[in-house]
Amino acid sequence: MKIQNLLRGLVLLTATLSVNSSVAQEKLFQAALAKGRQPGAFYVARNDKGKGISPEKMKQYARERNYLIGEYTTQTVDKFGDKSTAVSTFEFLPDNLYPEYVYVHTKHSNAPRYDQLSQLPKGSCYVYSGSKFTRMDNVSWSGKVEDGMLSGTGYGFVSQMIAPTNGTYYYIEGGFQNGLPQGECMLRVVSISTDASFIKNPQETSSQVVNVGILQDNMATFRVGKDNKIGFVQSNGVITLQPTYRDGDVLGHFKNGLIAVKNDKKESVYVDKSGKFVDYTESQKKIFADAKAHEDSIKAAELQAKLLAEQKAAEEKRLAQEKRLAYLQKIKPLQDKNKWQRGDRLCLEFGREGRFITGTLEEWNGDRSKCKIKIVTSPNGNMTYNGDLLTKNNTIWIPTAGEGWHKALPEEIEAANKQDDSLYEQTRSKLTLCPDCGGHGYIGSGYYTRECRRCDRTGFIVTTETIRTM
Repeated sequence: MKIQNLLRGLVLLTATLSVNSSVAQEKLFQAALAKGRQPGAFYVARNDKGKGISPEKMKQYARERNYLIGEYTTQTVDKFGDKSTAVSTFEFLPDNLYPEYVYVHTKHSNAPRYDQLSQLPKGSCYVYSGSKFTRMDNVSWSGKVEDGMLSGTGYGFVSQMIAPTNGTYYYIEGGFQNGLPQGECMLRVVSISTDASFIKNPQETSSQVVNVGILQDNMATFRVGKDNKIGFVQSNGVITLQPTYRDGDVLGHFKNGLIAVKNDKKESVYVDKSGKFVDYTESQKKIFADAKAHEDSIKAAELQAKLLAEQKAAEEKRLAQEKRLAYLQKIKPLQDKNKWQRGDRLCLEFGREGRFITGTLEEWNGDRSKCKIKIVTSPNGNMTYNGDLLTKNNTIWIPTAGEGWHKALPEEIEAANKQDDSLYEQTRSKLTLCPDCGGHGYIGSGYYTRECRRCDRTGFIVTTETIRTM
C-alpha cells in the first residue's frame, strides 16, 4: 500500500512539473510578445529565473503554436542537486509575420512598409529570371494594377511558399506596362530553408536586372547581363530572340512587326520578331543607290578617259604616220645616187625609226653600185653594218640603191649628232704587280689569275679595263 501511494505521488509530481513547465514557457513567450519588437526583428524571450525549460520542449511548444525559432542560448539549471540544460534566451516569430520579416530585409529603403504594401491591390507580371520571363501572380504592388496586370513604377512582393520556411520570396522593383517590365526592372530572389541561421538572416540567392524597351505591336526589346546584348520579347513574356545584338545595333522600336537593326556588315536592315532578315531600310537603300551612282560615275569617267586616250593615241598615230609619209616622200629624191658627190653627208635610218648612221662619201666603185663612206656618227660604235663596225672614222662600203641610203637632211644630221655614240669600246687586261716580288703578272684578257713571270707565284688577279677609241 505504501509503495502504491508513493507511485501515485511521483505521477502527480511529474504531471505538476509538466504543467508548471508548460506554464513557464507560456509566460516566457507571452512576456516577449508583450514587450514587442522592431520591424524586421524577432521577438526575444529571456529565461532570467532559470526555469527548467529544455531546448527540445521550447521547440516543440513553438511548433505547436506556429512559431519560428531563430537563435537561442542555453544555461545549466540545478534543482535540488539535479542539473539539466535549459534555454537562457531564444528568438521566435509567428510564421504569419515571416513574409514581412523577409520583405524588410530585402526591400529598397524607399519601398513602402509591408503593412502598407500588403493592403494594396495584387496583380500579375512577367519577371526575367535565368534565361526567360516568368509569370507571377498575386504580386502586392505599390504602383497601378490595370486589368489584373502590373503597370507604372513601384515596388512589389510575392511569395511562393510550401511553408513559411520552405519556398521562395520575390522582391520586385521597377516599371511595368501591361505586366511586362518597362525600362529597368530588378528581381531579387530569396529562397528559404529550415536552417535557423538562414531563417534569421535571409539573403538573396539570386538577383537579376533587365531593361525592356517600349512595348509596341505587342513586342519590345530587352537587354540583360554584363555584355548588355539585346533580344526580343512578346507582351506575354515569350522571348522570340535571345539577346543577340550589341548595344547600338538596334535602331528604334517594333512597328508593323518589324524592327530596324544593324547586321554584321553594319548595314541597316529590317528583321522580324525572330531576327530574320526581311528588307533593307530606306536609308540603307539610299546608301546603296548613292554608292552605285558614285560607282557608275567613276566607271563613266574612266570610260570617257579611256575613249579620250584612245582618240588621242589614234590622233598621235595618224600624225606620226603622216609625218612618216612626209619624211619618206622628202628623202625619196635624195636617194638618187646620180645626185651624190664626194664629200656629201650620206644617211641611213638604222635599227628603228629616228636612229641614224651618217658618213662622208669618199669614193665609188666602177659601176657606182657601191660607194665608200667614212663613219661620222652612229648609235653605237660596237654595232656593225654588213659586218663592218660603225666606229667613228671607220670606212665601210655601202650599196647605193635598195637599202635607203640618201643624202642627209639637216634635221637628220642634227638628230644623229645628238644620238652619236660611235666611239669603239674595247676591254683589255691591265698589268698587275705581283705582291711577292713586284714583278708584272701575265698579260691576258678577261678576269682570271695567272702565274708571275718572275717568281712563278700563282693566285693573283689580272684585272680588266674598258677603253674607248676613235
